[in-house]
Amino acid sequence: MKKELLVSMIKELDKLLYQDSELNPDQKPDKLQADIEEASKELQSDDELSKQTIDGLTQIWEDRAGELTVEIGEVFQGLGILPLADEKAEETTNAVTHVEKFIKDDLVTEVEGAERLKDLKDIARSNDEFKAIRGKLNGYKEVDDLRGAMMEILDAAPKEDVKVEETPKAKGKTEPKAKMEIVHKGKEEKPKSEKKTAGIKDHSKSNKAVVYLAWKDGEEDVKKLHKLIKARVKETTITSWTRQWAKGKALPAIAKKK
Repeated sequence: MKKELLVSMIKELDKLLYQDSELNPDQKPDKLQADIEEASKELQSDDELSKQTIDGLTQIWEDRAGELTVEIGEVFQGLGILPLADEKAEETTNAVTHVEKFIKDDLVTEVEGAERLKDLKDIARSNDEFKAIRGKLNGYKEVDDLRGAMMEILDAAPKEDVKVEETPKAKGKTEPKAKMEIVHKGKEEKPKSEKKTAGIKDHSKSNKAVVYLAWKDGEEDVKKLHKLIKARVKETTITSWTRQWAKGKALPAIAKKK
């Protein structure tokens, strides 16, 4: 691969992936390619890449896909770096059945069930409900802090349900206090969970759940699925989801309710 292309690729990845420049374009071609290979493994399915960089990464990885983890391989397929298998398009009469009923409910379940900071950040990047905090994701270092911010956006727990009397430090009379709510929303302590359940039941589904239900009903046309959620998630992301679901992997929480 020409050094000129490698330099262009490493500059694009450096700007996309790192807040402070970490990749050096002034190196020999073999070192440039090695740095590009490592950096490319940090790409997410919703990242924007130029056609030139996608083509360059395809040259690097198309014959070495076996060296990648399943997760990275699926991200690469979603970005167009690795090829996707052909998928049949099929008309369906009930593609939008069940679409509007539980959008936030499934998203709340995903946020509550996420155990790692990376999982929460992936959810935030994949759903436009969290647009407001996407630019601040790198600032969150604790799982509970980010979960609390995301649950606040979803308004998963009614404000009236959070009471200061639940905390060990409360003295004397304990009243519900609005300023304490953010602290409690992110902490799903098991002894208190039954008090918050009532406020979660009637929410609607996440983008992923909307696509999943339509796909499960027989709709496989990515463009139609993309239109179904008003283009809030990229077509490449939807393609990556449906490929995983076809293998029984990474199913959304709503799949377990069916």
